[in-house]
Amino acid sequence: MERRDNREGVVWGLVEWIVLGKTKIILHSFGSSFGEESSAINLTPSVRMRLGGNIYGVDLGMEDCNHPQLQNIRVRRGGGGGEGGGGGGGEEICYVDGKDRMVCQPKLIKKLCSEVKERWGIEDVYC
Repeated sequence: MERRDNREGVVWGLVEWIVLGKTKIILHSFGSSFGEESSAINLTPSVRMRLGGNIYGVDLGMEDCNHPQLQNIRVRRGGGGGEGGGGGGGEEICYVDGKDRMVCQPKLIKKLCSEVKERWGIEDVYC
């Protein structure tokens, strides 16, 4: 693995990012902008891997593109939840960010993505 603080490392990182975007599906750690943005190059399906269940990534064919921030915006505006995405349950999820500030968001409700299991054989993936 190359280092991030030199030219060669940055070049190899870019090469890996482009090649990753050309795969059939991307499995990446939850919160990985590297994996998520790489999937956006060719609209490659991506799954965010996390304990307790995985989350299907951005998909232009789904409500709010299956993007949590877009879903939160709709929920805050009173749009509710639909068939393809999350909906607000009236509850909020709060956490402390890296600067000791409390951040709260409407809770998104996800459902199991049966098409991911059928197509890719990956269990416990939520839309």
